[in-house]
Amino acid sequence: MTRALKILAVVIAAVLCQTNLSALVRLQSIAPDFMIAALVALAFHYGTYGGFCAGAVMGLLYDSAVGYVLALNIIIYTFIGYAAPAGKALLQGKVPVRRRRKWLEALILGFIMTMIREITDIGYLFLIGAQQGFVTLVRMLMCSAYTAVWTIPTLILVDRFLRAPKKTATED
Repeated sequence: MTRALKILAVVIAAVLCQTNLSALVRLQSIAPDFMIAALVALAFHYGTYGGFCAGAVMGLLYDSAVGYVLALNIIIYTFIGYAAPAGKALLQGKVPVRRRRKWLEALILGFIMTMIREITDIGYLFLIGAQQGFVTLVRMLMCSAYTAVWTIPTLILVDRFLRAPKKTATED
């Protein structure tokens, strides 16, 4: 399977999880963002260009699936797809843990990238005149933490999918 098809498969799976599975794992009004978790996982394999392309397609699919007119998600997820590998490069060598460093980096990146998305959503709500308060800030932190927790299983699944053993002609 080519690189582009693997990225597309992860993107479609992430959008399907975001639109269908997130309602099942919701805690009160806090739902994880599986698309950010998938973008962080893709950041460990394909870098800024792959993340940028995956984020753009992911935002387009999500906007069309949910029915958003403004296309805010295309912009946000494209930026997150570009920024996650850059954030990974900044964390390189800064995390003092030797074991499971990749998981800790993914946890940190998932939290930060979800904070970026939540801040953008709060800014949009402020611009249209919706009331914002302390509850909104607490929800932002809880959503970021919950997404960060879901980033680790997503990273494990994406790693296994992207590093699946290739079949040779004799195995078929």
